[in-house]
Amino acid sequence: MSLQSFDLTNWRKHPTRKGYDVFFYKTVEEGNFLENLLIEEKIFFEKFIDEEEDHSRKVMVAIRTGDTPRVQKLNNIVLGKYRKPFIPYKSLRLTLAVFFFFIFTLLALSVIFNN
Repeated sequence: MSLQSFDLTNWRKHPTRKGYDVFFYKTVEEGNFLENLLIEEKIFFEKFIDEEEDHSRKVMVAIRTGDTPRVQKLNNIVLGKYRKPFIPYKSLRLTLAVFFFFIFTLLALSVIFNN
């Protein structure tokens, strides 16, 4: 098993063109948002939308390797804008927050009164 199977990022080295990295997104909206950011920053890129297959790499954007640090910051903006909450139900989030607050309160009280 290679370490690449544990890589959780959404970008890789370009498989055929040296000097390029590829960022990929699940939806066209994410790809379009990155495209707009790249145009604003005046960064050269190539974009490909895969409409034939249904997989996690729907939109692929190739950029020069030298621009990777700048594009990684833009990539974080895109991922932050389109991310989904870890716990999708607001009532469950609130219930868990109250539960953990209660547990930590009991823990703090037990530490205070047992000393």
